[in-house]
This record gives sequence, structure tokens and C-alpha cells, in this order.
Amino acid sequence: MTISAAKGSGALSTADALVVLLFKDEGVPRDYRELDQATGGLIGKALSLKDFNGAHASCHMVYTNGAIRSSRILLLGLGARKDFDQQALFRAVAALVSRFRKAGIRSIDIPLRALPRLKPRPLGALVSGAIEQGLYAFEKYQPKTPEAAKEDKAGLEQVVLLSPSGVDAKALAAGIGEARALYAGVNLTKDLGNTPPADMVPADLAAAAQQMGKRNPKVKVTVLGVPELKKEKMGGILGVGQGSSHPPALIVMEYRNAAQSRKPLVFVGKGITFDSGGISLKPAQDMDQMKFDMCGAAAVIGAMEAIARLQLKVNVIGLAPTAENLPSSSAYRPGDVLTASNGKTIEVLNTDAEGRLILCDALHYATRYKPKAIVDLATLTGACVVALGSPCAGLMGNDDRWVKAVQRAGESSGDRAWPLPLWDDYSKMMESHVANLKNVAGREAGAITAAAFLKHFVGEETWAHLDIAGTAWETTGKAWIPKGATGYGVRLLVDLARTEG
Repeated sequence: MTISAAKGSGALSTADALVVLLFKDEGVPRDYRELDQATGGLIGKALSLKDFNGAHASCHMVYTNGAIRSSRILLLGLGARKDFDQQALFRAVAALVSRFRKAGIRSIDIPLRALPRLKPRPLGALVSGAIEQGLYAFEKYQPKTPEAAKEDKAGLEQVVLLSPSGVDAKALAAGIGEARALYAGVNLTKDLGNTPPADMVPADLAAAAQQMGKRNPKVKVTVLGVPELKKEKMGGILGVGQGSSHPPALIVMEYRNAAQSRKPLVFVGKGITFDSGGISLKPAQDMDQMKFDMCGAAAVIGAMEAIARLQLKVNVIGLAPTAENLPSSSAYRPGDVLTASNGKTIEVLNTDAEGRLILCDALHYATRYKPKAIVDLATLTGACVVALGSPCAGLMGNDDRWVKAVQRAGESSGDRAWPLPLWDDYSKMMESHVANLKNVAGREAGAITAAAFLKHFVGEETWAHLDIAGTAWETTGKAWIPKGATGYGVRLLVDLARTEG
């Protein structure tokens, strides 16, 4: 499927369908009057008859009956103008493409109208990114009948963004190229997250990172196996992974495309490929969703793919500690004491609080790079889902400026995050009478105490933590995103690399 840019209003288009972007209850705007006149007023009639009013992400098909070369017009609602932002446009376009992905429409032209606060290049990136999102489907495990396979081949093949008078088509095209690189990373992250856990054990996740490195020679990928983990004294990763026949690992990805003197950003992602809870076994209901417990690691791998494709002039290190948390005769137990790579001892009170135990070793490993800053992403706590739900991730850190930079990257990229406090009071709640720390502090402030635990392993380095438990996967499916892994975090990390690297 190709996305490109060209000049034009759409009246002379030969595409199977034209998309018309309309605000709610505003009538036919100036940008589409030429097209409306060419069709004998079909757009205006649909609005006057109340067949369509522009409600957000609503779609309505109008047949042109030969009035113009395109046989269909797809009216797409942007919602009320006062509520319009980049997120509204993105979701509306993604919803449209998802709805008509298999409708027998091979080509679509989108005449872009003037939209508030959006310049051509970011507009091209936003719309083409939404198209990529709307087209995404994970169908690897759905064998198709010959009829279904034939139907798929009749799907959408081409989208052209038409720039109105005065809008630079070259700038639109540049934005399209950026989105293509970015969504290669986002879709990789979704694919990794959606893969069943039997086919995504730690070795498979490491192999995916290595394949990413082969596609992008500027990314050097190293995998630390059990011997190297023992040498590094990474008792957290080893402890969590010892209950599985699939050994744990630390995946190290190094992208250096700036001066050697420039300090790198370090991205760390939790990679529990399946989380049964270990000896502290989870309830059976929804345990299948625990294949998504490696979405932090998947986001870091996807971000490294996108950063390399974009050829950003930055230095970035990606770290993905990975293990499978299973109960067995060799599994770690409540009451055990683990020793992390920085020498701190950890009393295990709950083996289902395992993510922080693999992250702590990776975060300490990150400090050896003397980074400009660190950010970790983890599907860490149900408490964060209770606090913030699915619209945004929880954000905490030890440096207000860095926390604000991460939040800005979330806002501008669409991967939103909201800050929570991380006062010393929460660190005191993690103290143990048996060891230096305990791995849980009870129900109170669970998302924050998890971050307070991690804070002990970054030393004096600038650091932020993203709890993505509510954002990493979509449980029901929405018009603009299917059920499954969302790819959350890739866009944020790429934006952060671009602005702060």
C-alpha cells in the first residue's frame, strides 16, 4: 500500500473514493465548494438532509453517479471545531481507513482542507500515520480460505493526500516519509505484543531485536545471556527467570549517529514475555492478556527501528530485560531475598511484582553509559490503571525538567502521559526489615511505590518512569484501533529522541 502527495482539489480525481473532512454542523466549507459544485451539490445535500452531521469519526458514503470521475465520496466527521486537535484528526482518519479497509475500494484521494494549527509537514505525517494505524491488522494466526485471500487482495492499495492551493505538496510528502519510518516501529511493536507467548519467549524477543539490528546497520544489538547476567550479578533478572525453562536475557541496542561526546539517551523497557504471577499466581480470568507484559520492551525495540529509519542525529541506547515469570520447582518464592547488580538486597513479598525486579538491574546497567537521561516503560501496576485508566500512562521521575520533557513528548506524539508525585515518603514505604528493600508495599499508592523502588537503581542519573499498564493494549477495540497491542510508547520515545537527544 502506498501513500503519496499531490496538488489538487479532488474535482478531477480518478480514485475510487474521495474523502471530505467536515466539522460538525458547519455546512460545506470553502475548501470543498469546487468539488461540491462539480458533483451537483451532493455534499451539501447530504448535510441538508441530515444524513450526516460531522460527528467525530462518523462516516457516510455518497455515490457520485458519474458526476465526477471518482465513483464515491466518503464524508468524514471531525467533530465540533472547538474540540478539534491532532488527536481528533488522527482518530477520525484511522477510523475511516479501518472501516473501509476491505470494502473493495482500491484507491482513495484525500483533499486536505485548511485545519487549525497544522502545517503541511506535520499534517502529512499525522494523516499518513493515521492511515497506517487504520490499516494495521494482526492476522498471522488466522488462516484464510481462498475466497478470503482473494477479498484481501481487493483491499486498499493507494492513498493520495491532495494539497489545496498554497499548501506545499513537497512538505506533505516529507511528512508522509517520516510517518512511514515511524509506523514501521509502531507496527513492529504491535506485532511483538500480539504474538502468542509460546512464540514470544525471551529468546524470540531477543531474536526480533537482532533482526531489527540487521535491517538497520547503525543499531548494534548485543544479547546478554545467563552467563553474562551472572557475571554482572543481575540477581533480579536471574531470580525472576529461574522458574522458566526459557532463560532470561538482557537485550542491549546501541544507536550512535551523533558526536561521540554527546551523551546518549537510554530507553529501558520491561520484557516479561508471559506473566503468570509466579508462585503468587494470578487469577485465571484475563491471564491471557499477560502476553502483553513485554510491551515496554517491544516499544523500545520499535523505537530503535523508527529512530534508525529516520536517521536521527542522536545517540540512543535501548535496554530490554526479558524473562518469563512462571511457577515451578525452581521458581523464586515469597520470602526469598535477591541481590541486584548494584548490591542492594530485595525481600520478595510477592512474585507477581516481578517487573521491577528485572528493571532494577537494567536501570543500574543504564548508568554505565553516563547518559543525558533515562526513561523506562513498563506494564508495571494495576494500580496505575485504577488511577488513570487507559487514556494515558502514569509518569514519575527524579527530575522535574525531564518529567516535563517526557510529558511534552507524549502530548505532541499522541502517546499521552500524566505526572504523579514521587516524594521521599513513598521511598520509605519500600524499606524492609529483612533486606535493603522489599518489592511491594501493599495496596496504598501501588503505582508510585513501584516507581519509588526503581528510583533506588538509577543513582544520580536523570530518570523518568512510565507505567504503561493502561495504555499498552486495547481490551475491546475502538473505531480507530483494533483489540490488542497498541504500540504505545514508540511515538513518545521517537519524539523525545528528536527533541531532547
